[in-house]
Amino acid sequence: MVRVILADDDPQFIKEISSALTGGGVEVAASTGSISDAYSRVKMIELGAAVIGFTKMPAQYVIDAVRFLSQKMPVIAICVEPAFTRELRAAGAAETVLRPRGAELAPRSFINELTNKLRQVSASAPAAVAPPRPLWIPGRPFSTRFTGIIALGASVGGTEATANVLMQLPANIPPMIITQHIPPMFSRIFAERLDNSCAMRVVEAQNEQPAMPGTAYIAPGDQHLRLVKKNGRYFVSCFSGPKVSGHCPSVDVMFDSVAACAGKDAVGIILTGMGRDGAAGLLKIRRNGCFTIGQDEATCVVYGMPKEAYMMGAVAHQDRLENIPGVLLSYLSKI
Repeated sequence: MVRVILADDDPQFIKEISSALTGGGVEVAASTGSISDAYSRVKMIELGAAVIGFTKMPAQYVIDAVRFLSQKMPVIAICVEPAFTRELRAAGAAETVLRPRGAELAPRSFINELTNKLRQVSASAPAAVAPPRPLWIPGRPFSTRFTGIIALGASVGGTEATANVLMQLPANIPPMIITQHIPPMFSRIFAERLDNSCAMRVVEAQNEQPAMPGTAYIAPGDQHLRLVKKNGRYFVSCFSGPKVSGHCPSVDVMFDSVAACAGKDAVGIILTGMGRDGAAGLLKIRRNGCFTIGQDEATCVVYGMPKEAYMMGAVAHQDRLENIPGVLLSYLSKI
């Protein structure tokens, strides 16, 4: 029996699929019209697969949902346009099925295809992948004299890239601020997920929080994150505002603030993402004499932001994703 969760923004579609799938080796263990609720459900119940639809949400939201859930179980994505299947598969979908176009929401041919694919992906699901081994010795504090800020920016593909970096960093890492292009409802869940899997503390940033060692601060999905300095101490400032470089939160807003108030006391990191947000801000950080790191083309989901930064001379060291934590720790340990 394959236990699945159905997530789609059409309640009637969910109702008909649930009814049609019942039996035949498939059990609908949960259904929801909310992506954030789907994230909560997968933490509480044991599932064999997820079926993700949604027609009213921006495509990037669905891609992020597939990317997140596919780390926990096989995902079958229901899509309206055949052209979208490539992006969904690249995000981690094990299979895709086309949404029925006729008056009948869940015709037998569609249910048969979905049932067969659920059985296939469940039977072939690989064992859970172990998290990367930390680059420091657990139980021993990491030693550095660095007293500044580490700022990291990412977009498409960045949730997993950021997780891969943070999971290899020690609990007493200098304070980190992170801007990831992510919808508002996902930023808190993203922070909670990282907090559960990383040695450091990871939180969704709140306005006027002091930037403390051993803590990473994730920008809220609908607010810019800016670093400020008061009486010699760093704080994070979160505020609503117009899009900058096409985004809110914007990596450029964060990097610009780091360049303005941290001086030479910072490290800038730019990971996978579409567009050029963060490139100009990272250049300002590097011009202050700071160390900057960019993800290379081979390991990026989209080599956009890191490429723009590299081409304009903002990246001091470019490397594969899996090497970036080691590069960062090596730099910090030599200061």
